[in-house]
Amino acid sequence: GAGATTRIAARLAAPGHAVGVDISAPLLERARASTAAEGVANAAYECADAQVHPFPADAYDVVVSRGGVMFFEDHAAAFRNLARALRPGGRLAFVCPQPPGPHSPEARTLALFARLVDEEPGAEAVAARTAMASLSDPDRVREVLAGYEEVTVEPVTVEAVWGRDVPDAVEFLLSRYPGGALPASRLAELEAALRPYATDRGVRMRAGVWLVTAVRP
Repeated sequence: GAGATTRIAARLAAPGHAVGVDISAPLLERARASTAAEGVANAAYECADAQVHPFPADAYDVVVSRGGVMFFEDHAAAFRNLARALRPGGRLAFVCPQPPGPHSPEARTLALFARLVDEEPGAEAVAARTAMASLSDPDRVREVLAGYEEVTVEPVTVEAVWGRDVPDAVEFLLSRYPGGALPASRLAELEAALRPYATDRGVRMRAGVWLVTAVRP
């Protein structure tokens, strides 16, 4: 993403360092600019696909991800590649979505988004939503982490920030939709659904996530 997790990790790791990896060059440009503006000197970034990138072997103490690993095309292969980059005894920790409760604000908003997108032609959005939920089953998580030890999958309830304001939250939702655009009438429906959750600290909803941890043998 735009480096927020990497900057947090870098501050915690000092005097060590943190490396952020993403496939999006524009996001990494923003990450580098924010890192320089905040004076974080021990963070660096690589434009690469972490699923296949030839990381140096046994080089890292910890691999962390906040809402990113769901999008790997081949989860098992990706986690094997990341295990190779970890030193023996190194730790993996990531957060991914739980299935939203059927009557939760998150579920209602995502259902509305799915309906609006499904009214548009093309299968890309279906693939994007499927990817978001690809690790929502704890058994699936444990399956793709075969080869790791001490695997834990713990439920955590968080107050998720969807955007700085309603338009920003709509843009965040549209980032899940590769087509990237909806008619104005459908955008207005999304804005209306998100408006009740707008606060002076952003658009916020309570949501369930899995906190997953594991250790490389």
